[in-house]
Amino acid sequence: MNCGCIKHLGCYIPEQIIDFGIPAPFGDDYIFEIWSQSGFYTITETFGFGEQLTLPFTFNENSTTIIKIKISTYGLPGLQYITTSDGACSFEVNGIIPTC
Repeated sequence: MNCGCIKHLGCYIPEQIIDFGIPAPFGDDYIFEIWSQSGFYTITETFGFGEQLTLPFTFNENSTTIIKIKISTYGLPGLQYITTSDGACSFEVNGIIPTC
């Protein structure tokens, strides 16, 4: 599937766990690319096969944050983005803002 849409995951308070609703396709390091109002950075987390991909909401943001998840895919060159069954490869989360 093409990576062409954003999945909205809702609003989060600091340290609340973001559950992306995706089990790890295999055990490996997963790279979370984070685009927020304060800039771009990455967080690397290790997950075992079948574990739910999660990340604590540690961003100091009261706005929209976009997250993409990359993993190395065996047999393919480079890194690939994790894509949901409905084609989303970007995940939108919000800090506590008036619209929440």
